[in-house]
Amino acid sequence: MGDRFCEPIFRWLRIRRMKPFINAETNLLDVGSGAEGTMLKDLSPYIKRGVGIDVRAEAYDEGNIKIEQVEFDEKPLPFAHGSFDCASLLATLEHMNRRVELLQEIRRVLKPGGVLVITVPTWAAKPILEFLAFKLKIVSDVGVREHKTYFWKAELAEALLAAGFSPEQTTVKYFELGFNLSAIAKNI
Repeated sequence: MGDRFCEPIFRWLRIRRMKPFINAETNLLDVGSGAEGTMLKDLSPYIKRGVGIDVRAEAYDEGNIKIEQVEFDEKPLPFAHGSFDCASLLATLEHMNRRVELLQEIRRVLKPGGVLVITVPTWAAKPILEFLAFKLKIVSDVGVREHKTYFWKAELAEALLAAGFSPEQTTVKYFELGFNLSAIAKNI
């Protein structure tokens, strides 16, 4: 399925959110990379290695990017402890049943000092996303329909703390007029 009208804009915003946390030596894990791993492929010039996982992924292994089909909501991540410098979980956590367990798994595969970057929609975004998806059809209706929850700032912070991330090393902020949250959590 091709991109809906707004999807390239959302991807550009997510790339912009990631760039401060990556460099030419970064091993990046993109959890919920999408079927084609488009954002990860776009980041390839800026990182050492990137691995994308998604339940709908099409296998891809070229240059410094590998995309794998992995069911990660109910199972452990298939990576050794401390495998990655950085992990992204962009517009993905709201689709998961076992959010804290997934965050714990991401923390496990991050190196000490590694950074997790998260974006999620807020409860305020729910009616707008549904309007854009179901009425205007300019964002993925499948993606919006698969949302299991939305978040307020305290809910996302609580999930990160329950997963073992330190409150002193975690920042959660509203962005995009309060319709989304961004979290940066450092693995100590």
